[in-house]
Amino acid sequence: MLSFLESIKKLEETNEFKEFIEINPDAFLSNGFTIYENENSKWQIGYYSPKKNIFFNFLTKDKIYIEESEKISEEEVSKLNVKKLKTDIKEILDNVEKIRKKKYPLDKIEKIIVILQSIKNKTLWNLTCITTNFKTIQIKINAINKKLISSDIKSIFELKKSG
Repeated sequence: MLSFLESIKKLEETNEFKEFIEINPDAFLSNGFTIYENENSKWQIGYYSPKKNIFFNFLTKDKIYIEESEKISEEEVSKLNVKKLKTDIKEILDNVEKIRKKKYPLDKIEKIIVILQSIKNKTLWNLTCITTNFKTIQIKINAINKKLISSDIKSIFELKKSG
């Protein structure tokens, strides 16, 4: 799997992205998203246009796909500053496995929903790990200093009760 920075570089070199920025000069990088299953997983790279109040999500496969979605939260969207980024997906996945082995040794991870974002000026990896025994492990890691912010585990069935 390409690193997040490699994926951004590859995206920014495309004609589709150059045309997008020409039409949306106020848009800025806001997040990265992937559902990690294996090395073939791809990043979805999110840009936000404050003027239009719309997210533009780019998926790079054989071709560039752009999906628009409206902002649904009242929270301010923060710019994702990748220059400060000190970690990437491979290192984060290694950290997740270490955390799992230490805190949740009986739970094997099947898929990981990965979001890289800035919230209240903190750049973080927000990971939801789906286990083979119907649990989710929620992990947040500071993307700048690599420190674990939080981790907890819940049964998928508990999520349904609270929803």
